Amino acid sequence: MSHAGPKTRRYLPAWFWVIVSLAGVVILLFGGGTLVAGLIPKPGTDTAEKTAVTRPTSTPTVIPTPTASATTAPVVAAAVPSSRGVSTGGASTLSSDDISAIETAVSAHDTATIQTYLGASVGVVITSSGQSGSQDAGTALSELSSMFTNTDPWSFTVDPTQLAHYRQGNFGAYFPSKAIIGTSTDGHVISLIPSGGTIIAMLIASDNTLLLAN
Repeated sequence: MSHAGPKTRRYLPAWFWVIVSLAGVVILLFGGGTLVAGLIPKPGTDTAEKTAVTRPTSTPTVIPTPTASATTAPVVAAAVPSSRGVSTGGASTLSSDDISAIETAVSAHDTATIQTYLGASVGVVITSSGQSGSQDAGTALSELSSMFTNTDPWSFTVDPTQLAHYRQGNFGAYFPSKAIIGTSTDGHVISLIPSGGTIIAMLIASDNTLLLAN
């Protein structure tokens, strides 16, 4: 009876293990590289996303166009003061010579010359009585003559400050820039108001304090 000899182990050749090792390294490198590549962001992607998020959207500012409002024609003050009912008329066409002749006639109490400059109807305002209204030329001249109480000449140069007070007073409407304003040494004041080439209104004040504002 024969006995079998000891069993001999068979080993794989060394080159086989070298190949296996190299294959493992390749697999490890390939798999790891793919993993790392997935973790690294693509160039420009993160910046673009941040820019898209942080950049505000600009909204154009709309400036409203102003709408034209309806304009109202300026109101022209009436030439007839409602409290007195005497018109101050329109623009004067009296020349400087006419005005000088009227001033000289008043100082000389020359009623005939004065009358040549009066209209057929004259609005008269008398401050002492409060009387006002339209009168014929003769009656108006008679009212004016009542102020000729002395022989001193009248002054037709009124102090600007005093004139400003008159214009601020109760009879201010009867001191327009075109008026011929005279004052006497005894405190009388007259204002002759022309329209065109004639005197159409006059104010007669026996006391200049009546012309001041209350």
